[in-house]
Amino acid sequence: MKSTFTRGFLLASPAVVLLGCAVPHINPYDGTSPGHYFSGDNIPPPDFFKKQDEVVLPHCEEFAKDTNPSPDKMARAYTFNHATTGFLGGAAGSAADFGIAGAPVTAPLVLGNGVYYSAAAGLQGNTSGAEAADQQVFAYTKYCVMADTGGYRSVTKKEYDDIMRTGRSKDLEKVIAADPAPKFMQAPPRP
Repeated sequence: MKSTFTRGFLLASPAVVLLGCAVPHINPYDGTSPGHYFSGDNIPPPDFFKKQDEVVLPHCEEFAKDTNPSPDKMARAYTFNHATTGFLGGAAGSAADFGIAGAPVTAPLVLGNGVYYSAAAGLQGNTSGAEAADQQVFAYTKYCVMADTGGYRSVTKKEYDDIMRTGRSKDLEKVIAADPAPKFMQAPPRP
């Protein structure tokens, strides 16, 4: 006869395996434009929007990825958090249900229900985490393009490292040249 620990381990194994798996998901923002923006009342020429697409947008996508967890990291965190709470809630809930009903409450029953709810919640958490990361990256990209148009600059990790090392960033200077800030927003020239 197997010990309660062994039974619990065998029942919990599928949930542990699920924690290491990434459930495929579709990024609903793929191919969706974050929009085009400008400051002021005068519609800029087409070249302005072309530069926004070619220079500012890739910069902002990189900024968004730098400042948010990756879909894989979010998926793993959500999987762990949801699987853990699913296990605890499922085990405690089944023990309470069976106890209230007057049925025998056994360790395999409690552990089995815990694993069942852990797997269900973990799988849902995996997809929810990846979707949350997709949403954050899209929102940060959109915000960055809007802010850049108003003269507020978002700095990627690489640009920050360049500035801290050399006092400048050629990549950020390209973004500024492609979409200069309105005159009232411009800082005085550097000496």
